Amino acid sequence: MKRIKLKLHSDEYHLSAVGYLFEDPAPAADPSGVKPFSIRNTVFPEFDLDPGNYVFRFRVRNGSGKFQIFAFDPKTNQSTREEYDTSIGAGDLTFRFTVAP
Repeated sequence: MKRIKLKLHSDEYHLSAVGYLFEDPAPAADPSGVKPFSIRNTVFPEFDLDPGNYVFRFRVRNGSGKFQIFAFDPKTNQSTREEYDTSIGAGDLTFRFTVAP
């Protein structure tokens, strides 16, 4: 098991990604009755994850423009990142990453 941080980088301070983390393959629908979590420039949620493939399914709130989301392993200093742009879409976005053994 590894501790992984999900981070967001944006020039817009209040832009946030709000969603759910799933093992891949993700279910078709978000879980009912479960509160989503948020990632912002200053909020980096951490998860203890087993090796495998994961999907963060999210929507953008409180901002627009280009931003990056990345999964960061502080022990190895390695990350997987992807760039997004709200001009292409702000809902039903996915970020996929792998946790190595």
